[in-house]
Amino acid sequence: MGRAAAKSVAVTVLALGAAIGLPAGTSLGASRTPGLRVVHFSGSFVPQQITATAGSLWILGSTSPSTFTACAIERFDPSTLEAQAYALPQCATGITSGNGRVYLLVNQVQPNTNTRDYRIEVFDPTTLSAQVLPPVVLQNIGSAVAHTDLSFGDGSLWLYGYALGGKNEVVQIALDSGDVENTLGNAPEIGGVYPAVVGNSAGEWLGGGPGAPAGLEWVHAGTGTATNITLVTGGRSGSILWLSATTGRVWAGLARYGGAPGTTMVTTRLVALDEQGHVAVRSPWENVGLYPVVATPDGHLWDVEYPARCGGFETLLEIDPSTGVSRAAARLASSPAACNDEEAGSELAAIGRAVFVLFPTAGAGSVLYRATT
Repeated sequence: MGRAAAKSVAVTVLALGAAIGLPAGTSLGASRTPGLRVVHFSGSFVPQQITATAGSLWILGSTSPSTFTACAIERFDPSTLEAQAYALPQCATGITSGNGRVYLLVNQVQPNTNTRDYRIEVFDPTTLSAQVLPPVVLQNIGSAVAHTDLSFGDGSLWLYGYALGGKNEVVQIALDSGDVENTLGNAPEIGGVYPAVVGNSAGEWLGGGPGAPAGLEWVHAGTGTATNITLVTGGRSGSILWLSATTGRVWAGLARYGGAPGTTMVTTRLVALDEQGHVAVRSPWENVGLYPVVATPDGHLWDVEYPARCGGFETLLEIDPSTGVSRAAARLASSPAACNDEEAGSELAAIGRAVFVLFPTAGAGSVLYRATT
C-alpha cells in the first residue's frame, strides 16, 4: 500500500479549566485532571471510527464519504499525534482490533439484488497493507447494515447482526482465514441501532443494544450453552446500551425507561459481571456514557457523554471500577455540527494512560482529543 503523511490535521495543546469549557470554580474531584491535546481535521479526510492496537491509534475514514469510496485508515502516533494514511481496498462500516491487527467489516451488494455479502478486511501494521478475506461471513438485506457489531474477543472475531430472514445471529470468525467457525442463533433481539457483543475467557456476552429488551445472553465458553441474565428490574422497560470486557469482568451500560404518563424518562447505570456471571459492581442511576468503556493501567474506566443539543460540550467521564460511580473529568468542545451519534460506531480508545475521543462530523470540523489521565 502507498504511504503518505497526512496533511489534514492541526494539533493544539489546550490549557485546562476555562479553555476546555469548565465553569469557574468547578471541581473535578480527587483524581488528577487530564491533560488535553486536540487534533482538528481540516482537510479532505473525514474520520469516522477509531481503534487502538500495536501501540498506535487507527482512524477509519474517507475522502468521499457520501459515495462510500476513497477510504483509508490513518495511523496516529499516540505521543506526537503525527499521522500517516494508508488506502483500503474496500470501505468499511465497522472496525475492531486484536492480536496486533486492525479488522474491518466490509460488504458488497449482489448484482440486481438488495442482498449484502459481508467479509472481513484485515490491516497489518507490520506490512502496512490490507486485504479482504474471501469468505462471506453474513448475508442480509439493505438497511440491516446499520444493525451490526464487529468485535474481538478470546482469540476470534464476533459479528452480531441480522441474517437473511431477519433472524438475530452471531458468527465466530477465524482471524487468519476469515472462515465462520461457529454460528450462535440464540442472540437477543436487536434494538433500534447496533447490538453489543464481547468475548472473554468465560464465553460470549450478548446484548441487543439501544431500544432492545434488556436481556443479557451469556454463551459459556467451550459448551455453547447459554444463560439469560436479567439486569434491568423494578417493573420498567430497559435496554443494554453497550458491553465492554476488561480483565475478569464484563461491563454493561444500562438504560431504564419510564416516567409519568405522557412523559419519557431515561436513567442509566453501570453493572459489572464476573466470569461466573455474578454481579460484582452496580452503580447508582447516573450518567454512564454512550460507548463501551475503555480502561487505563490504573484500572479506571473512561467514557464520554454527549450533550442534549448538537454542538454542545461533550463530557469525558472517569469511572471508579470498584463502585461504578462516574465523575466529570473534562468538558470537550466539538464542532457545531457534532450531534449525539452513538450509532456511528467506535469513537473511544485507550493507549496506556492516554484516552482518545473522536467527534466526527459529516464534513470539515471533526476533532480528536487525547486526554492524558
